[in-house]
Formats: sequence, structure tokens, C-alpha cells
Amino acid sequence: HGEHIHIMELYSEKIKRDLKRLGWTQIYLAEKIGMTRQGLSVALKRKTAPLRTIGIIADILGVDPKDLLLTDKQH
Repeated sequence: HGEHIHIMELYSEKIKRDLKRLGWTQIYLAEKIGMTRQGLSVALKRKTAPLRTIGIIADILGVDPKDLLLTDKQH
């Protein structure tokens, strides 16, 4: 059986702010997490990503994965 993938709501604005803070481009982040720029761009536009991917992004940005998830307050 295949691995179950949890799709989570992504707080795209937080990621974009963190990229700006670090002086990174989406292309740079995509390369660091092993995604294509297009794949990352689609995830940010749709505001969804697998939990595993969100964890990797959070680790690279140096933030808590919970900070990258949309909560009711941010909707």
C-alpha cells in the first residue's frame, strides 16, 4: 500500500515574508527542498502542500512548521 500523504493548508504569505527576510528567491528555496520552481509556485498559489514538504520548508527557513499552516485566524 502507498504512503498516506496529509495535505495541509499552507500559509503562503508567511513563506513569502520569510523568503524576503532571508533574501532568498522561490527558485533558491525550491532547489533547497528538491522541488521545481513551478511545483513550489503552484503550492504557494493553491496554498496547499503535503505535511512532509511543509516540514522540510520550515526546517530550511528555521521556523516552526505550525507557523506555516493556515489557522482560522489567518483565513
